[in-house]
Formats: sequence, structure tokens, C-alpha cells
Amino acid sequence: MAEGLELWAWRHPRPIGAEGRCIGRTDLAVDRRRVKRLARRIAATARRENLPREVWTSPSKRCADVGRLLKRRGFTHRIDERLCELDFGAWDGLHWDAIAPADVARWEADFAHHRPGGGESLAALTLRARAFLAERTGRVLIVGHGGWINAMHLPAGPPSAAHWPPPIAYGSLLRRVLRASLMPPDDARHGLEHIQGGRTQAGPGRRHHPAGGRGRLPLRQVGPALPQARRLGTDGRPPCAGQCRKRSVKMRRRRCQGR
Repeated sequence: MAEGLELWAWRHPRPIGAEGRCIGRTDLAVDRRRVKRLARRIAATARRENLPREVWTSPSKRCADVGRLLKRRGFTHRIDERLCELDFGAWDGLHWDAIAPADVARWEADFAHHRPGGGESLAALTLRARAFLAERTGRVLIVGHGGWINAMHLPAGPPSAAHWPPPIAYGSLLRRVLRASLMPPDDARHGLEHIQGGRTQAGPGRRHHPAGGRGRLPLRQVGPALPQARRLGTDGRPPCAGQCRKRSVKMRRRRCQGR
């Protein structure tokens, strides 16, 4: 990895049918409107920040559909298997309630190296994420998955189950400056510029799984998201934006009535 790699990683839009399920390699579709909204947001960010018009995605539809739409807007769309979400093996696609608690406990006991469902370990996910990053230079745009994005920016490999952070929200952006070493610095907050586009999917007292799904999940509770993450409204606007818009509409009505 060359010094000064700047990663702009968006999480894919909310997929259809993911609620309460263990989703890794299961290829779920995304509502076309959500795909268009994220593609517009990425294109606007690229214009505003003078970013390269090249986007990398995994082959999963929930990521690649955004890349294909950006290609119609003049971007180069590239697909890399190393951007795929964690492979949950036999668990993939199941509802979390259908997975034996004892199996999940075995994963929690060796969170980094156990292969859930006989699939892929988080350590293996981290290695392929860093192998991809090692080949990149400059400013890189990615549409990726919640687990992959977490694995990419955590220090010293995957933490314990109790300290795995919540994923960024669907459609949100994490901007990460990765310097000379492939290993992130000891402070996980270092180089994390911002998260925009939505609230995190879990927080204090919420439960989640590494790939970023929601529902009744068996993992232990986790702490809050990284403290430097800026939490904005679910569609990228500050939480007060709706109220501000209502006031603006009222003012326009008053002007029209006064004419």
C-alpha cells in the first residue's frame, strides 16, 4: 500500500429480505430506487470532491447494481471478489433464530479465527480486505459490505465478539486515510474522516452481527460506534432538516399569500 491511500467506502443500500437473517454471500436484490439514490449521492460526492470516476464493488447485486448504474453516468465500474462480504457457510441465508446458540457460542469463543457455519473466519476476511488495499494507490471509491468495511479499518485484526463495532448505516460513507503501513494505526479512530448518509445500525444495548444485519441476533451487546463518527439523518441530511424544510414551505406560502 502506498503512503496516502484515501479510501471512500459506501455501504450498499438496504437489501430486500435481509431482516433478521444471517446474510453474507447470499445474493439479495435491492429496490431500484435505493440503488438510484446511492448512485446519485456517490456521483455528487465525486463531483464535489474531485474524486476519480472509478468505482470498485463486490460481485453481489446489492453492490454491483450501484456500480452498473454509475457506469451509465460515465464511471468505470470494476468488480473484485475480495470485496465480498464474510462467507457464513451453512449459516448464510438462515434466520438467526434458526442457528443453534451453541454454534454461535463457539464462534464467540474464538471470534477472529472460527469459521461460522464452516465458511470464512474474520481473520481471513481481514487478510483479503488488506490484500485488496495493498494494490491500491491514491483515492479509491468502493461500494462494499458492512463486515468488510469494519474489517478494513479496525486495528490489529478482528477484536473480540463483545467489541466488534456496529456497521455503518446502509448507503453511508466512511472516508478512511490509510498511511504507509497496511496495518491501521493502534488508534482505530485515526484517519476516520466521517460517516455520512445515515445512523449506525446498532448502538449501546442493540445487537448485531459482523456482516451488519439486524433482528434478534445471538451476539453479545456491544458498545457505541467509533466516537468520531458523525451521525446524520437517515437520508444524509442533519436530523433537523425535516423541520427546516417545513418552516421553508410555510415561508413560501406566506410570501405567495402576500402577493
